Formats: sequence, C-alpha cells, structure tokens
Amino acid sequence: MRIGIDATRLHDDIVIWTSKDIRFQVDKARICEVLKAYRDLPHLYSGADLFAYLSLYEGFGMPVLEAMACGTPVLASDATSIPEVAGSAAALVDPTDCRAIAYSLVEILTDPERKRELRAAGRDRVASFSWEKTARELWCL
Repeated sequence: MRIGIDATRLHDDIVIWTSKDIRFQVDKARICEVLKAYRDLPHLYSGADLFAYLSLYEGFGMPVLEAMACGTPVLASDATSIPEVAGSAAALVDPTDCRAIAYSLVEILTDPERKRELRAAGRDRVASFSWEKTARELWCL
C-alpha cells in the first residue's frame, strides 16, 4: 500500500512518498487522463483504503463528502470548513503536523474496526446533505 506525504516507512506495508514522488507516479500512471472523466471518481474513491484530504485552504470540502458517500474512510484537515462538513465522521488532524498525519494514517489503515466506524459514520453524515436542503436554506437567507 502506498500513500503520499513523506519518504519514510511507517509500517511494514505502508510507504509514504514525498509530493515529488507522488507527482512522478501520477504522471507515470497517466492518472490525470483518467481523472478527466468525473464519472470515474466514485470508482476511485470506492477502491481506496483511505481518502486523505489535508487542505489548508478550502471552500466547502465536497471531496470529503464524495469519499464518504462511496464508503471510504476519511482523514481530513481540522482547518477551514472541513470540520463543519465532516463532523465526527472523519478523523481530523492538523494539516501542518506530519507526525499526527502519519499516526492517523497508520491507525486507520491498520485498525479494521476504526475503518468500519469511519465508513458507517461517513455514510450517515452524507445523508444529512442534499441539494434540495441547500437550496432551501440558501433561499431563506
């Protein structure tokens, strides 16, 4: 299993890449061509063991909800609007704290019960959002 953040081995089968390494692998795999088709995103989310969204600047956090809707456990930033969007359905960390990120990655990826809890909580959280509800609340402003 490979995840991208820092070039260290965290666990027997978890290797963390630097962003430069990630970019090389993405270019090599031609993933950007695959991602051009938005309809493929649910398959990518569903196939992931974990979705890490450690944004420092965010408008809403739609990718967090998309991953949750696909049943993927989420590790997200405790900054910006993401905590409000994710609620308690995601593991939240300081996006500038590499040790906390690494610890949370390993915890989620190696603890089947934690993964199950995050999957279930994510699906419940997504159910509280809808375009109809958003439009109604916006109209009331």
